Amino acid sequence: MSKHNKKKTSRSPDDERFWRRFTSLLREEELWTKDWSLDEMVDFILQHENRPPSREDDKSYRKRLMDEVAKIITSSRSNATHFTWQGNNSVRPRSRESIVEINEAVAHWSSQLSRLEKDEDEWIEEDKQTFSLLIKTWEAMLTGTSLPDGCSIHELTGMKWKTFNLELEIKRLAARKSGLRFPEFEPALAWMLVQHKHWTLLELLQHRLAWRRKSNLNPFPASYDSSLESWAETLPDVDAEGEIRKGRSDLRHLQFVTIDPPDAKDFDDAICFEQNGNGSTLWVAIADVAHYVALDSRLDTTAQARATSVYLPHGVLPMLPFRLADDLCSLRANVPRLAMVIEMKLDESMAIIESKAHEAVIDVKENLAYEDTLEDSRWDELFTLAEHWQKDELRLNVQQGEQRPRIQEDGSVRIDVKWPNKATKMIETFMVKTNNIVGEILGNEGALLPWRCHPSPDSIDVRDLNEQLKALEIGITLPEPRAKSKGQNDTDELASLLGSWAGNGIDLSG
Repeated sequence: MSKHNKKKTSRSPDDERFWRRFTSLLREEELWTKDWSLDEMVDFILQHENRPPSREDDKSYRKRLMDEVAKIITSSRSNATHFTWQGNNSVRPRSRESIVEINEAVAHWSSQLSRLEKDEDEWIEEDKQTFSLLIKTWEAMLTGTSLPDGCSIHELTGMKWKTFNLELEIKRLAARKSGLRFPEFEPALAWMLVQHKHWTLLELLQHRLAWRRKSNLNPFPASYDSSLESWAETLPDVDAEGEIRKGRSDLRHLQFVTIDPPDAKDFDDAICFEQNGNGSTLWVAIADVAHYVALDSRLDTTAQARATSVYLPHGVLPMLPFRLADDLCSLRANVPRLAMVIEMKLDESMAIIESKAHEAVIDVKENLAYEDTLEDSRWDELFTLAEHWQKDELRLNVQQGEQRPRIQEDGSVRIDVKWPNKATKMIETFMVKTNNIVGEILGNEGALLPWRCHPSPDSIDVRDLNEQLKALEIGITLPEPRAKSKGQNDTDELASLLGSWAGNGIDLSG
């Protein structure tokens, strides 16, 4: 038989081969229960093993043997299979009987997990008990707590034995039974807990937030710092006359309105449109949050750590205390509020001919929902202005609904789909234009500005966009982003991606 046709045989792991070699020399029972140090094991082998003929001298052979045994001892600390770690750099060989027991336990677990793949009505009583244990195990995995008693391969070992990883197999079972296809196992574990009524959806969210907070994976505790909440409650209402005396512009006469989703509670921007003789003026107001947040204060540090308010299906994790987020920094109707206002004067062709920034006091006249404006003729001129500005922008307008899950009082989930309409596009256009004006004002003043750049899109987002382009019969297929090159920063990565889309190089260095 030629060497190419010889059947390959799998090689045993190093610790298993060494265990066979070492235990073949143990003639007395007490040697099996002895804790062996590195030197003791090497000396014992040299004394009792018939060394095969070799040109290697004794000193070199001992050194090579020392290195081999040292690796076995080191690996036993994290992966105690054939040798168990005993502390003080010593190990103990497992008995043949214990290895047989563990191998049988692995086979039993494999059989149980295989049976649990079947429908529940085919389970025997042992399967039901095992599944109850797995429910507790999945919960522990998601919450970062200790695994329940009984969740191990065998009392003599942990979750791993040779190539069998019980923890991984338990996660894989959840993934297969849930039918979910995520790169991570956590969604499948959560799905199983909710499906089998071990957790409600609200409990799932609360547990997950607590675990991520405990693991320092996000800066959002479920409640705000109580001392900062107490401090914020002492803040007085806006003293409009006092602020105007300090130099703020009095814009309370302007007909500002906010336009937001119908369930909005914090109103952070407002608009006003005035017609005059030869043109018009668009005013855009943004709540002046910085007035209340002193630089490097505890509130500033806390807000920086959060960076944004997070809107979850069951509530909001605010960036600021409630008194600020939902009251003083919310442009509610019929109360004076502090705001940063951009004034944009337009000519008859709707081009901006002059702009100015104001630290102001405003008085919003109405808090409206997007839907309130759609059939109201008062907004026709603003819709026309927004549509005119949108024509000047280079954009591919692909209509896509935004899915917003909401948890109801009874624990069920409602999916609201928010479709863009001319009101949402209008506000978006005005906010983008305002940001452009602010950038120009600060740039002309020589202010140091941060370079804010979106990271390159995820592959799944590019695939989704390609599917939409295909459905719209647009002959464009965008390449999926590749891994970032070594030493490549986010700007270079984005430039490389845009360049590959455009078919040539793009410079984003400014």
